[in-house]
Amino acid sequence: MTKRNTAGLWRGWVRLLVVGLLVFVQIACTDQKVELRLTSYELNRIDTLYARQAEDLREEADSLCNAVYPKLVQAAVDSIIAERIATEERLRSRIPIKQ
Repeated sequence: MTKRNTAGLWRGWVRLLVVGLLVFVQIACTDQKVELRLTSYELNRIDTLYARQAEDLREEADSLCNAVYPKLVQAAVDSIIAERIATEERLRSRIPIKQ
């Protein structure tokens, strides 16, 4: 992973954290019902901004998955092998050895 990719991933996580905090504060600190009417221009603008941010985050999430996937697969394979070896040892210990 290059330095540039790492910086981009951090920016993506920071963005996600900031958006999450803003949503949490908005939900947690509001106890009154607010009616908000947006114009079609404002709705279109919000949709465009959301689509851009979602695409950026999707690309960053995909690159994160691509970076982590081989490690996760290897850990799963190692775990399966260890479990199979333990099972085999347990079964073999039950068989009497003839000398």
